[in-house]
Amino acid sequence: MLAGIRYDEAARTITVSNRTELQNPEKMVMSYRFDVSVNNAGCMLMVRDISYQVNQSNAASFFPKVYTAEQIITDQSLNNAGSEAEWRKAVRRETLQTLNQLAAELAAIF
Repeated sequence: MLAGIRYDEAARTITVSNRTELQNPEKMVMSYRFDVSVNNAGCMLMVRDISYQVNQSNAASFFPKVYTAEQIITDQSLNNAGSEAEWRKAVRRETLQTLNQLAAELAAIF
């Protein structure tokens, strides 16, 4: 689900806001932004502003629960995960697969 693209021809940069649906360990939406800078040597990819939206199962609220990447996939959050350790590891694994695929597709262009 592409949310938006901004292109700066003078700086030779592209900023993309994107959303993708993750299926494992549960259905959730991952939102992120990435910047691509192009120069004579190739390109540089920088991913930022990762967040996750999870529907609340108890239906206490219509709005989904939103987590930042720092709350779920960093080493520190995994070390302090407690009962959510496996869930966080699965989210981290799927996030890395998604972003590695993005990097591979971009590398194929350049």
